[in-house]
Amino acid sequence: SRDRDFSIRRNVLFSLWSAAYCGSAQHYIFNVLFTRLYGSATTVRIALIKALSDSLVATPLLGIPIYYLCKPIIEDTGSPLDGIREYGDIFTSFYFKPSMVWVPAHVVTFTVVPQKLRIAWTATVSVGWLSFVSYFANQGAAGQSELGR
Repeated sequence: SRDRDFSIRRNVLFSLWSAAYCGSAQHYIFNVLFTRLYGSATTVRIALIKALSDSLVATPLLGIPIYYLCKPIIEDTGSPLDGIREYGDIFTSFYFKPSMVWVPAHVVTFTVVPQKLRIAWTATVSVGWLSFVSYFANQGAAGQSELGR
């Protein structure tokens, strides 16, 4: 099917999106904004506040909506509004599930990982998380995915 065909264009565009958001925007959010808002301490308390701020505010209300705005354009399947509608359809089931991975991962991000390596660490965790989600989405391809639906 068209969805499963390899597309150089789609992969390049998703890579560019990933570099722009995951590289640049997350660097600003993690290393500049959160430091201004919460300070630079690496205590578990501050790390938990930063992790929750990312998992419950920044990612679901900024990062993922931007992704869903771009997704129909990248996949050539519709308009940005179609992407926002799609995100709206899965928002409540999506909102908390990724936090089970990202809150603990980001406690590590903000306590142990040096600031200059935070984005690389986050990208590494992301590859594992996306592989996990992709596997289960593929398992549920005949019906509905257990993750995110």
